[in-house]
Amino acid sequence: MRGEFNGLQALILNDCQYAYYVQCFAHRLQLALVAAARKVVEVHQFFKDLSDIVNIALASSKRHNELQKAQAAKITRLVSNNELATGTGMNQISTLQRPGETRWSSHLNSVTSLLKMYNATSIVIENLKNTGSNYS
Repeated sequence: MRGEFNGLQALILNDCQYAYYVQCFAHRLQLALVAAARKVVEVHQFFKDLSDIVNIALASSKRHNELQKAQAAKITRLVSNNELATGTGMNQISTLQRPGETRWSSHLNSVTSLLKMYNATSIVIENLKNTGSNYS
């Protein structure tokens, strides 16, 4: 957006030479958080592993369907045992969220989705380990 020749900044400056460009402070904070988190080895490794788990679990439509079936089975079991409340819009089958590069909130969504679907994700990865011929 702030490209010197082709970005929005350049287009605005063509129309109004006295316009002053200020980058959004929320975006700058976002970028600073991501850059700072990458400098902490443990945090960087955690989000790299999280991204790898999501990529493996969602790599094919077969695995994605397996993930959703495992989650549906868990929800059905919990509802039948009265361990999970029911109601309109509750207990919907979702999917894992991929963490974005520049949005810190997407990292939170990714961690939250993995926590909600941890058992289903474990089942998919365990099945892949047991049936896969290529362990790399």
